[in-house]
Order: sequence, then C-alpha cells, then structure tokens
Amino acid sequence: MRDTNIRKVSRKINVLSVIALMVFSISLFKAQQGFEPETFRQWYQLGNISVSDDGKYSYFIRKYDDRKRDAVLLNNVTGNKIVGGLAVKSDFGSDLFIALDQNGVLDVINLKNEKRLKIDQVKDFYISEKNNSCYLLMNDGQLNMMKSDQLKSFQIAKNIGRLEISSDNKWMLAMSDQSSLLVQLETEIRRNLGLVDRSNFVRWNPISSSSKFDILVAAGNNYKMVTYDKKGILIKEIDVENPGKDFRLTGFTDSGQLIAIRGRSAKKLQDSIEVWRTDDLALGTNLNKREGLSFDALIIDPVKKTSVSFPYTEGITDVMLVFDDQYLLEVMAYANENFTDEHLIPGIRLKNLSSGTVEFSVQRSPSFIPTKTGKFFYFEGKDWWMYDPVLKVKRNLTAEVDDQFFSYNRQNVKSTLPIGDLHFSEDQQTAYVTGKNNIWKMDTGTGRFTNLTRSKDKNIAFEILNRSSEPIDKMKWTEFNTIKEDWLLIKTLHQNQLQEGLIVVRDKKTTVIEEPRIIQIDNVLIENNCISYTVENSRHPQELKLYDLKKKKLQSVYSSNEGNLASMALPASELIYYTDKHGNETYTAVILPPDYDPAKKYAAIVRVYENTASSVKKFVSPSFYNQPGFNRSLTAMDGYIVIMPRIFYQINRPGESALEAVEESVNKTAEKFSIDRDRLGIIGESFGGFEVNYIIANTKMFKAAVSGVSLSDITASYFSMSKKYLRPDIWRYTDQSFRFSGNFYELKDVYIKQNPVFHADRIDTPLLIWTGKEDNHVDWEQSVAMFIALKSLAKPAELILFPKDGHALQRPSNQIQATIKIGEWFNKYLKQ
Repeated sequence: MRDTNIRKVSRKINVLSVIALMVFSISLFKAQQGFEPETFRQWYQLGNISVSDDGKYSYFIRKYDDRKRDAVLLNNVTGNKIVGGLAVKSDFGSDLFIALDQNGVLDVINLKNEKRLKIDQVKDFYISEKNNSCYLLMNDGQLNMMKSDQLKSFQIAKNIGRLEISSDNKWMLAMSDQSSLLVQLETEIRRNLGLVDRSNFVRWNPISSSSKFDILVAAGNNYKMVTYDKKGILIKEIDVENPGKDFRLTGFTDSGQLIAIRGRSAKKLQDSIEVWRTDDLALGTNLNKREGLSFDALIIDPVKKTSVSFPYTEGITDVMLVFDDQYLLEVMAYANENFTDEHLIPGIRLKNLSSGTVEFSVQRSPSFIPTKTGKFFYFEGKDWWMYDPVLKVKRNLTAEVDDQFFSYNRQNVKSTLPIGDLHFSEDQQTAYVTGKNNIWKMDTGTGRFTNLTRSKDKNIAFEILNRSSEPIDKMKWTEFNTIKEDWLLIKTLHQNQLQEGLIVVRDKKTTVIEEPRIIQIDNVLIENNCISYTVENSRHPQELKLYDLKKKKLQSVYSSNEGNLASMALPASELIYYTDKHGNETYTAVILPPDYDPAKKYAAIVRVYENTASSVKKFVSPSFYNQPGFNRSLTAMDGYIVIMPRIFYQINRPGESALEAVEESVNKTAEKFSIDRDRLGIIGESFGGFEVNYIIANTKMFKAAVSGVSLSDITASYFSMSKKYLRPDIWRYTDQSFRFSGNFYELKDVYIKQNPVFHADRIDTPLLIWTGKEDNHVDWEQSVAMFIALKSLAKPAELILFPKDGHALQRPSNQIQATIKIGEWFNKYLKQ
C-alpha cells in the first residue's frame, strides 16, 4: 500500500515537472522572440471546396494556425461573405447552397437573395440540378423535397433509411424497411418498388445508355435480380442461388453478370514460425499482407445459371474483367521485384476467356489502361503502346512523335516511368498524352497525334489539371482519367522549379490565364465553365481567383490574411542567381529579418533538403505549429537570416553534392547580405537530416546543427525491412534521393564513405537530433544510432523522441515543443 502511494505521488510530481518544463520552455522562447503560439492564431490557409456553376459563388474553408476552422460562402460579385461552421457535406444547386454539419444541422442559402434557413435533424441530402430541387433525408426517416426558390419542404416519403444516387445523377433510390421509392430526377416521376427495400438491397446497375436497369436484392438465403425499365415498371425477376462457401455477391460486370467475392485472410504471424526463401516473390511479411488483401471470385450468369471461377493464384496480385468481360487482365505486382526500384513495376497479361489462353503479356509496365473502346494502352520502355485484341497486333504510339514521353526517377537510368498519365475524353475516342515538352492529343482509333501546346521552349513542362473520380470495384477496371470538358486546363512548370503558370487549350487555341512567374498555384477546381484556384508567393498569402471561360475574364475574389499582413512586419525574401562550380545555372533563396540592417552582422541558418530554395514561391506565415519543428518566417523574425540552397546532385556523391552546394550558397549569400560566418547553423529532416549529418562530419563551418527523422546509418537501413512498406530499404539508395548507381556490393566504398554514423568521430558541431517514436518511414532507431555514436564519443548532442508521432509531427503539442526546442538550440549556440 505504501509503495502504491509513493508511485502516485511520484507520478504527480512527474506530471507537474513536465507541465512546468513546458511552461518554462514556452516562456523562455517567448522572452527571446517576443511572441508565443497564440501570437499567430489568426493566420490561416485556404482550402478551396467548390464553386457554383455560374461562378457567382465560392465556398472555401479557413484553416487557422490554432487549428480552428470555419467555412465561407463568398458572393464573388458583391464580396459578401456568409461564415459558418465546417460541413461534412456541401453542394451547390442552380439557386441553392446547402451545407450539412456533423450535428445534423443543414444550412440552406438561397443564392438569389441570400436568405438563410437552418434545418435540424438532417441525416443526408441530395441536390438535383435537373429539376432545381433538394431532397432531404431526416433522422426520423422522413424524405422531404424542397424547391430552391421557396426554401420550404414537403414530405414525399417516410421511414426512409438510405439514399442511392445513380452515377449519371438521373435516378434516386430511396429505401425504407418495406419498399423503395424510385425517383426520376429530371421529371420528378416517382414509383414505388415493392421488391426492393433497405434490408435486402445489395447493388444496382443503372446505365445511362440502357433502357432498363437491374437491382440485386437478398431473398432469404438466396438472391433475386429484378429488372425495371426507366419508368420503374417491373420487366422481370430472376432467382439467383447463393454461391455459398463464404462468397458474397458484390455487384455487376460491364455485361450485366454478377460478381461474387470471397476474401482471404492473412496468417497471424505473431505466434507462428515463418520461413522466408530467397526464391520468394517478396519478403514473407509482405506476401502475407498481400494475401490478406486478395480474394477468390465467381462470375455468375443469372440467366444461364452458370458461373466461372477465378481463384486466387499466387503471384497474381489483381484481376479485372475487361473488354465487355471477354478478357481477364492479370496484374503481377512482384514480377520485377528486386528491391532496387522505388515503386513496384508490375507485369501484366491479357487472358482470352473464350480460349482460356494468355493472348498478350508485358513483362514490365508501370502504367496501363484497358479502354471501353476495346483498346489496351500501356507504357513499356520509353514509349506508350497500344494492343488491339481484335486484330491481335501491338503498335508503338510515340516512337515517331517528336517528344520524349519517359522520365527517370531521380538520376536512375535503369528505370523509366511515363512523364504523365493518359487522360481520355468521355467517349474515349481521344487520349491526351503528356510529353516532356508538350501535351498531345491522340485519336485512339487511328493513333494520330496532334500537338496541342506547340511549345518550343525546352525549359517548360506541362501538367494536365482536369480531374475525375471513378468508384473502385473489385474485378472491374474503373481507373480512367476522364476529362469531361471540351478543353484542357494545364499548369506550366519551368525546369528551375520556380515559375508556374496556367493555360487553357480549346480547339487548338491557347489562352493564358496566369503568366509564368514565381508563384505557387494550388486548390484548383473546375466547375462547368469556371476555373477556381489559389495563387501565392513568398510575400503574399493565398489569393482566390476565378476564371470564366465564356467571358474570358479573370478576377481576384478573395485575398487571405489582409488584416494579419497589415498588423505584422514579416520577413523579406530574395533570390540570388549564379552558376555553380559544375556549370549549373542555379539559385539560393534568402529569408531576411523584417528589420534587416546591412550594417549589422546576423547569425544564419541553412535549411537543406534537395531544393529548399524553390519553396520561396510559397507564403509561410509565422507559426509554432510546424511538422518539422522549423518555420522560416518565425526564425527570421527571431533575428536570423535563413539560407535555402538548391542542390544539384552527382551520381554516387549525395553528401559531397550537398556540402558543395551549401558552401557555395553561404558564400553567395555572404557576398550580398551581412551574415556572421562565426554564427552559422544548419537544419534538415529526413533526407535533409542525412545531409546535415554528412555535412557536419566533413566541415567545421557550422556552430550548431539540427537533424530530424534522419538517415544516419545507411548500411543498416539498406539491409533492413521497412515497417511501412514491408520491403527492404535498398530502393532508397538505388532509385531515390541517394542516387547510387549500383547496389552495396558493387559500390562498397561509396556506401561506406557516405554513411554518416561511420564518421561521427569527425563531428564537433553540437547536434540536436529528433524523431517521432512511431516513425515507420525512416526507422526512428536511425536517429538513436547517431545519438549513440556521438554519446560514445562524448560529443555534444541531444536526442528528442516525440511520443505518438511519426515521420512528420502531427500532434500540435509535439509541433510546438519541437519548434521551441529547435529555436532554443540555435539560440544557445548562435546567439549566446
């Protein structure tokens, strides 16, 4: 009993000590900087949610620094703002805006007069633009209909528990426990379906091009498929026997057959003996997890009462019926697994179900699309190809096109990937292909290419921004990048990673929306003929813009943080352009204190991670809530100059490349700005943490360093299994940031030379190391390894392990503490 009391008292003392330490830390940092987390709570970022069809209204959220959020409905014409809470679902009608919050409160706004109505106890809603109405499903099961011009609702059904909307937005199925109400959304024609209710409904198959649709319902221990015409009149019903053996009917194939799935279970390995073999397709743990995601399938013909079995086959990781169910597409994710590629590059094959033979296969294809027009597009080697299953021929589509359609991952010349995904028109008669220098339009029937962007500037790349989302179904291919518009929205990107722009290509005509310049374009939305997006740069926070394609008019509709900008002096940013020692045209970004005085000498902190300089195009508000524990604006406001270099990497020299770039970046900054070379610090996380570790082992120029979630022992990492990916980390070195041209056994000297922990004896710079204790991207024990090395050598170092957090700090309390402790670390060695 006495021991228990002692433990209780001890715990209380520990808790009080932690609280006191946190208060002391924040107070110390506040005293040094003059501000605290609350200082910046009114700064916010925008999240662009939706825009009305006519472009008159925008709906966005404001994400505040203190983690609070609100939502704004903005009249883009008058500037009037209607502010509300966060919605779990929202939508525009032609005359209505509706938002439903997590408490079931529906906010209804008439867009003609901005009258507002709140309705409680709402479970779900659906806006039908076809008939200018809104359907409200209440918590008590009542289904109400509301006309947008009246803001009054009336009951059309009761005891409804579920709503299903067809993919073409033409039909709604409202299900009760006894029956269902079928609503034709264009005409408002309603018909009761007595054979379908909420408890027996499994799936329906409303296809726009068909004059009828099928609904699969449970019928006791078996099933029934009922067929209705588009007026809701019953055509036929077919009994479907339960396939049994744990199979579950899940949906329809493209030809109207039924899909039955039986999931497989992963083995519980905790108390099992595992046997891994070198001829396995992958590591045993990975294979076991994959098997747990796999399934056996049956395709059932309900009319003929026949079925075809597709059992799980080892090595085949996914199967899909394609080409009107005449072929089976088999995907073998591990076909090329050798641990050296960052991404698994699968093998694929098409099996003709009539003959039962594999008709076509590709050993290595990172991207492939079977279209509804009966053509199979795939990427192999350096080109896009097409296979025609009718003619049984394949054709290289891009070999003769004057552009490059492949890219290397970093500088790995052994593996090629497509520069961009294929995009398709809705009828799939047209494909849009991204090349290195242009966007191309391809006729999928003839294979003829047309250059849409017609750019001659080799420094400019293009990215298609039109997006669509398709439901994912087992045994069905639905991953089409469908462009519903008759125009393309394209982002232009300069190879220097700084300049961005926006263009629209329509009927071979190009309209420039945003001229290329040093900005960041985000939050892109397309609605009808309106394009909505945000623009920001280092000195100006996000600005919401709207472009009307019909009027060809661009307007700024909302500038964020105007009051915050007016009330606070912020850092300035500069770019220094030069040619580095290897002949590369490059630049360094410099962030200056708000009151920068060239007559004074300033401590400086270098932030490293490949190209941190390009982040200068993004506005960074001062904040204590930072995933890496570092905020360039907050740091500059504390009196530091922040230097962000661009690093060009040489094969097999990641550490040297970083060191040379950092030294040159500091020198160029010193030529233009007043930095104190005796007070230099350096910080980086992840691969940037590796760079910090390597740099301080090879130079004495820094008086303090911070290395977060870093790779410290690369040979240990190389021979370990990632807990996140269940693969060896070899690919990090052969196909990612490290840019090694071979494996460890081919380049032992290189790996050893680049391994920071092997050279910890050369480190004299005080090093603060931090990681999340649940980091499974870069194993948190990598940080422990560097700390142990330095502690064994009696070198100045500290290690911070953040609980319940991973590679990027997500918990606000950890973000604050990381920011404070990193600030204190630099202040201790660079200011005192």
